Amino acid sequence: MKQLVYIAIFVLAACGQTDRKPGTSKKKTGLLEVVAVNYPLQYFAKRIGGEQVKVTLPMPKNEDPADWRPMGAPAREFIAKTQKADLILLNGAGYAKWIKYGSWREAQLVHTSLAIKDSLLEIGKEHQAAHKHGEDGKEHSHAAMAYTLWLDPQLAVRQAQAIRDAFSREKSDHKETFAANYKKLEADLLSLGKDMLKSKTPLLASHPVYQYLERRFELKLKSVHWEPEIAPPSEEWEVLKATLQKYPATWMIWEGDPLPETTRKLREIGIEPILFDPCGNVPTEGDYLTVMRASFINLQKALSAENSTP
Repeated sequence: MKQLVYIAIFVLAACGQTDRKPGTSKKKTGLLEVVAVNYPLQYFAKRIGGEQVKVTLPMPKNEDPADWRPMGAPAREFIAKTQKADLILLNGAGYAKWIKYGSWREAQLVHTSLAIKDSLLEIGKEHQAAHKHGEDGKEHSHAAMAYTLWLDPQLAVRQAQAIRDAFSREKSDHKETFAANYKKLEADLLSLGKDMLKSKTPLLASHPVYQYLERRFELKLKSVHWEPEIAPPSEEWEVLKATLQKYPATWMIWEGDPLPETTRKLREIGIEPILFDPCGNVPTEGDYLTVMRASFINLQKALSAENSTP
């Protein structure tokens, strides 16, 4: 029933829309009004657009942008406001499913992964099991496509290029500024992980969200479905111990800091947790670049420590 109400709100809010051609922004002499479906795209857009754009990230900070959708009374207002935006930055790969229920002008939509669609990865069936985010989260399954494209710096660059091009079409008078800002962002993104060791060290991941990171840096990675804020049940510990018999990992990558009790139990079986924040939403400290740099340093330490072991 909630799903029907959710869809109905989108349909009703779509009434009265008028289309416009690319490059004919309603605020040609003002700020571009932009909505991003996740924090990495918002960060890229702010870096590229500078003072020429206002970039909104609609979901609360404690929500996972991949699964968030507007619900209840605020949904109608959100949809109506979003439909008035000049641009909506889409991640692709099945991300932000609320988009498919709306009626949007094609000129609004910036498909940041369109040019790299052949690089998208499918998620194996073993990682599509239903699970929850947080104690009060709704049970769900991940999309059939891996969506954390931005964890591969080279794919993040391609997403940033799509944003640069969209801004240049909308505000061509500022094309050179967007290009210059993009070049600085590109350099920052390509610096991430540039000194990463090539290693076949077996690693565990608490959640299957690191596929593009794994591919780009040729990691050996096996994922489970654990949440930082939830203590894994005893049966999952037994499964992990059985896995370690054939897969001798000593490091586990986490999206957030695990509970102290979880950390203690991991160390008892010889596993050290390390933090690699995918940064899908606004971080509590720093920004996208500082979080990614810290995460790559953490991963590099793990690989370096393992390679230096006699």
